[in-house]
Amino acid sequence: MLYHFPSRAALVTAMVEQFVLTFDADLERFDAYSGEPGAFIRAYVEATVQPADEPSDPRDRRLGSALLARVASDPELLAPLRDRFACWQAAVENDGVDRVLATVVRYATDGLWLCDLFGLAPLPSERRRELAEELRSLIREAART
Repeated sequence: MLYHFPSRAALVTAMVEQFVLTFDADLERFDAYSGEPGAFIRAYVEATVQPADEPSDPRDRRLGSALLARVASDPELLAPLRDRFACWQAAVENDGVDRVLATVVRYATDGLWLCDLFGLAPLPSERRRELAEELRSLIREAART
Protein backbone atom coordinates (compact mmCIF):
# COMPACT_ATOMS: atom_id res chain seq x y z
CA MET A 1 0.00 0.00 0.00
CA LEU A 2 2.67 2.48 0.94
CA TYR A 3 4.21 1.96 -2.51
CA HIS A 4 1.23 3.87 -3.98
CA PHE A 5 1.20 6.62 -1.34
CA PRO A 6 4.10 8.85 -0.32
CA SER A 7 3.20 8.62 3.38
CA ARG A 8 0.80 7.05 5.85
CA ALA A 9 -0.98 10.40 6.11
CA ALA A 10 -1.56 10.32 2.34
CA LEU A 11 -2.94 6.80 2.62
CA VAL A 12 -5.30 7.79 5.43
CA THR A 13 -6.38 10.88 3.51
CA ALA A 14 -7.25 8.69 0.53
CA MET A 15 -9.17 6.31 2.81
CA VAL A 16 -11.19 9.18 4.29
CA GLU A 17 -11.93 10.49 0.80
CA GLN A 18 -13.06 7.04 -0.32
CA PHE A 19 -15.34 6.71 2.72
CA VAL A 20 -16.94 10.09 1.94
CA LEU A 21 -17.37 9.26 -1.76
CA THR A 22 -18.92 5.88 -0.96
CA PHE A 23 -21.32 7.33 1.61
CA ASP A 24 -22.30 10.19 -0.73
CA ALA A 25 -22.97 7.65 -3.49
CA ASP A 26 -25.16 5.69 -1.07
CA LEU A 27 -27.08 8.86 -0.22
CA GLU A 28 -27.69 9.45 -3.93
CA ARG A 29 -28.73 5.82 -4.41
CA PHE A 30 -31.36 6.25 -1.69
CA ASP A 31 -32.73 9.50 -3.25
CA ALA A 32 -31.43 11.90 -0.61
CA TYR A 33 -31.84 14.87 -2.91
CA SER A 34 -35.36 14.23 -4.23
CA GLY A 35 -36.65 17.34 -2.44
CA GLU A 36 -39.36 15.44 -0.57
CA PRO A 37 -39.65 16.28 3.14
CA GLY A 38 -37.45 13.85 5.07
CA ALA A 39 -35.74 12.47 1.95
CA PHE A 40 -32.22 13.24 3.14
CA ILE A 41 -32.58 11.78 6.64
CA ARG A 42 -34.37 8.73 5.21
CA ALA A 43 -31.45 8.16 2.83
CA TYR A 44 -28.99 8.74 5.68
CA VAL A 45 -30.66 5.99 7.70
CA GLU A 46 -30.71 3.59 4.75
CA ALA A 47 -27.07 4.29 3.87
CA THR A 48 -26.03 3.74 7.48
CA VAL A 49 -28.05 0.66 8.40
CA GLN A 50 -27.05 -1.22 5.26
CA PRO A 51 -24.23 -3.68 5.92
CA ALA A 52 -20.97 -3.19 4.06
CA ASP A 53 -21.18 -4.77 0.62
CA GLU A 54 -17.71 -6.30 0.58
CA PRO A 55 -14.58 -6.46 2.78
CA SER A 56 -12.98 -3.53 0.95
CA ASP A 57 -16.03 -1.30 1.56
CA PRO A 58 -14.90 1.78 3.56
CA ARG A 59 -17.67 1.04 6.04
CA ASP A 60 -16.12 -2.32 6.87
CA ARG A 61 -15.30 -2.60 10.57
CA ARG A 62 -11.66 -3.64 10.17
CA LEU A 63 -10.90 -0.90 7.71
CA GLY A 64 -12.76 1.69 9.75
CA SER A 65 -11.00 0.72 12.96
CA ALA A 66 -7.59 0.98 11.34
CA LEU A 67 -8.53 4.31 9.81
CA LEU A 68 -9.76 5.74 13.11
CA ALA A 69 -6.69 4.48 14.97
CA ARG A 70 -4.45 6.36 12.54
CA VAL A 71 -6.62 9.46 12.54
CA ALA A 72 -6.58 9.52 16.36
CA SER A 73 -2.81 10.03 16.23
CA ASP A 74 -3.17 12.92 13.75
CA PRO A 75 -6.54 14.68 14.19
CA GLU A 76 -5.87 16.97 11.22
CA LEU A 77 -6.52 13.98 9.00
CA LEU A 78 -10.14 14.21 10.15
CA ALA A 79 -10.63 17.71 8.71
CA PRO A 80 -12.22 16.54 5.43
CA LEU A 81 -14.52 14.21 7.36
CA ARG A 82 -15.49 16.99 9.77
CA ASP A 83 -16.33 19.21 6.80
CA ARG A 84 -18.46 16.52 5.16
CA PHE A 85 -20.31 15.69 8.39
CA ALA A 86 -21.08 19.42 8.77
CA CYS A 87 -22.60 19.38 5.26
CA TRP A 88 -24.60 16.26 6.05
CA GLN A 89 -25.85 17.82 9.30
CA ALA A 90 -26.90 20.99 7.43
CA ALA A 91 -28.82 18.79 4.98
CA VAL A 92 -30.47 16.99 7.92
CA GLU A 93 -31.55 20.30 9.45
CA ASN A 94 -32.92 21.60 6.14
CA ASP A 95 -34.74 18.43 5.16
CA GLY A 96 -38.28 19.73 5.58
CA VAL A 97 -38.94 17.87 8.83
CA ASP A 98 -38.44 18.77 12.47
CA ARG A 99 -34.70 19.50 12.66
CA VAL A 100 -34.32 18.24 16.24
CA LEU A 101 -36.01 14.94 15.46
CA ALA A 102 -33.97 14.57 12.26
CA THR A 103 -30.79 15.24 14.26
CA VAL A 104 -31.79 12.64 16.86
CA VAL A 105 -32.27 10.12 14.05
CA ARG A 106 -28.89 11.04 12.54
CA TYR A 107 -27.13 10.62 15.87
CA ALA A 108 -28.86 7.28 16.43
CA THR A 109 -27.67 6.01 13.06
CA ASP A 110 -24.17 7.36 13.68
CA GLY A 111 -24.16 5.59 17.04
CA LEU A 112 -25.18 2.35 15.35
CA TRP A 113 -22.36 2.76 12.84
CA LEU A 114 -19.77 3.49 15.55
CA CYS A 115 -20.89 0.51 17.64
CA ASP A 116 -20.56 -1.69 14.56
CA LEU A 117 -17.20 -0.13 13.74
CA PHE A 118 -15.72 -0.89 17.15
CA GLY A 119 -17.64 -4.11 17.81
CA LEU A 120 -19.38 -2.55 20.81
CA ALA A 121 -22.32 -4.89 21.39
CA PRO A 122 -23.34 -4.88 17.72
CA LEU A 123 -27.01 -5.61 17.25
CA PRO A 124 -28.23 -8.95 15.99
CA SER A 125 -29.82 -8.74 12.54
CA GLU A 126 -33.41 -8.84 13.80
CA ARG A 127 -32.85 -6.07 16.37
CA ARG A 128 -31.05 -4.02 13.72
CA ARG A 129 -34.07 -4.36 11.40
CA GLU A 130 -36.39 -3.33 14.26
CA LEU A 131 -34.26 -0.28 15.05
CA ALA A 132 -34.10 0.73 11.39
CA GLU A 133 -37.89 0.40 11.08
CA GLU A 134 -38.42 2.53 14.21
CA LEU A 135 -36.16 5.24 12.76
CA ARG A 136 -38.06 5.06 9.47
CA SER A 137 -41.32 5.39 11.39
CA LEU A 138 -40.08 8.49 13.20
CA ILE A 139 -39.14 10.08 9.89
CA ARG A 140 -42.52 9.21 8.32
CA GLU A 141 -44.31 10.80 11.27
CA ALA A 142 -42.15 13.91 11.09
CA ALA A 143 -42.77 14.23 7.34
CA ARG A 144 -46.56 14.15 7.92
CA THR A 145 -46.53 17.05 10.37
